[in-house]
Amino acid sequence: MVNSQENLQGLATDYINSQKVFSSDIYQEKFFIHTNKSLYFSGEKIWYKTYVVYESTNTPSYKTSNLHISVYNNKKELIENRLVFVENGKASGFIDLDSSYK
Repeated sequence: MVNSQENLQGLATDYINSQKVFSSDIYQEKFFIHTNKSLYFSGEKIWYKTYVVYESTNTPSYKTSNLHISVYNNKKELIENRLVFVENGKASGFIDLDSSYK
């Protein structure tokens, strides 16, 4: 004899759809960062452009106004950190890498 629980997928789906916390009113954001190169040496500039978008639609997010950009070395140590202003879902600029970095 084999016993199992009845299929509750329909009830779970109905519950999720009825809850505001699961609705599309809550926007998740994601960001993309583009740089001019993939490998940098000390003394160089990292030129970047970022896009902050809503995850569900990939349209620009106008809610975010600040974005932290961090640069790590090959030992996974933080060497640079910037707080950049995001306007209309975009930010761009550069980070100077100190010539003393190894």
